[in-house]
Amino acid sequence: MGVPKDARLVASNEPKAWQTLGGDDAVARDRRFNEVTRVEPWKGHYRELRRAYVEGADHTDWEPRAEVARRFDAGITEHLALAGGRPLVAATDGMAMTVWVKARLGLQSPGDSWADLRFPDAHLVDLDLGTVERALAL
Repeated sequence: MGVPKDARLVASNEPKAWQTLGGDDAVARDRRFNEVTRVEPWKGHYRELRRAYVEGADHTDWEPRAEVARRFDAGITEHLALAGGRPLVAATDGMAMTVWVKARLGLQSPGDSWADLRFPDAHLVDLDLGTVERALAL
């Protein structure tokens, strides 16, 4: 499955996100899809800290999950409206999306879902059905 030709394309400000969608002016960039702001060690147990965060642990100097979910949801809401019924394709970062899906759809195993993300990865999120499924390919 590829990106629908008529889709509205939006990405975080992270170059790898908007470049995944082609990296040109057709891709809107929106900071609301940026990754979780945080202070974390470069070495050591950063993966465990990230997994614990998406599962619900609070870490000092990490953006509160409620704020991540709120900003992400506001971005989705706006870009769905701008899409005008066309598909919306958002390229974003793993923890932010996982936190949003958990808040919006009640994702049961956010740590497992986050740990299972690939680079790059694509998921179909159906807000009406409340489902998330991995797409075959970008």
